[in-house]
Amino acid sequence: MELVLSMCLLSLMASTTGASNVGQGISATPAIFDGTVYFPSWDGCIYAVKASNGGLVWKKMLQQLTGLNSTRAVSNIDPNITVSRTTPVIAHDLLIFGMSGPAYVVAVKRSNGELVWLTQLDKQPKAIITMSGTYYNGHFYVGTSSSEVTVSIEQCCIFRGSFVKLNARTGKILWRTYILPDNFGQRGEYAGASIWGSSPSIDIRRNHVYIGTGNLYLHLKIKWNCLALDRDNGNLIWSTEAGPGGLAGGGTWGAATDEKRVYTNIANSGRKNFTLQPSSKVTTAGGWVAMDSKNGRILWSTADPSNGTASGPVTVANGVLIGGSTFRQGPIYAMNTKSGEILWSYETGATIYGGASVSNGCIYIGHGYKVTLGLFNPEYTAGNSLFAFCVA
Repeated sequence: MELVLSMCLLSLMASTTGASNVGQGISATPAIFDGTVYFPSWDGCIYAVKASNGGLVWKKMLQQLTGLNSTRAVSNIDPNITVSRTTPVIAHDLLIFGMSGPAYVVAVKRSNGELVWLTQLDKQPKAIITMSGTYYNGHFYVGTSSSEVTVSIEQCCIFRGSFVKLNARTGKILWRTYILPDNFGQRGEYAGASIWGSSPSIDIRRNHVYIGTGNLYLHLKIKWNCLALDRDNGNLIWSTEAGPGGLAGGGTWGAATDEKRVYTNIANSGRKNFTLQPSSKVTTAGGWVAMDSKNGRILWSTADPSNGTASGPVTVANGVLIGGSTFRQGPIYAMNTKSGEILWSYETGATIYGGASVSNGCIYIGHGYKVTLGLFNPEYTAGNSLFAFCVA
């Protein structure tokens, strides 16, 4: 992915060139390939639209496409519709994405949305796929999550987060790494540690894959939330506590890397004291963090200027890091990857809970988040648009 932006061009991006409206909010990062933008919406559909003008190419209702009935893990939507909130990953002629209950990964034909394969990653009733996967060299990498945290304390909890490598052509599981020790299906033991970020970052040179985790339900107080794993076998290479955790994050929805550095958001959903580096200033807002890709050492951290919880995943290209805020006016920010300095910002008018995609000089991002956790947060606002910001 190439960002046709430099610091001297950022000032030219203060207006949208187009917006495409759908039935509900868009909190998934859109995927772009060959002039087409692909994304799911909370209306239970997956869309393909023209990047140039937002015109519809095809649209599929997920319940009809997959035959999977909703496990009702998402609040404030029709309980009978099956939804996805993950970026559809382009794998040659396929699109691959996860379902928000039951915990299936789905592959469809990119040209028309026709179903190719389904693979269930976790049979636990509350399991869901909220991480957008990554395709590399014939394989698909993705983590598992759960809505089990919403059940009563008497029923909680047995789910364990895991990270999985699949054959992208067939959907066959090749390996799985669990984040917590085995609880043998017994409540009151180790539980949680969902992997629910977007698009694990592949480091080809070091043969690592970078992921984030959080949402410990019981027992453990883990002092890390960013990890580097061996891409071949899933073994842990390093781990770092990039910022405060919380029931709703933590480092959420996804990291990014440019080989030199690994970047993540810190939602700071619990509004804890977050000490910024290298300034040692303290904030209770969310923000963004850069780490050394070799060892996880924190290089810099930048707070959200709007004092929001920075829940959306980050995007990096050409020396610029893009992040969004859950603040009700929906600001997005462009930062210098070396220093974390904010170079440009724009308010979209509604909460940003997803990430940005970049193609041919344009940034594509959706806004609006008044479902699931957003329903209960008065700071979050609804929207139904996909925006394109382009260099003039």
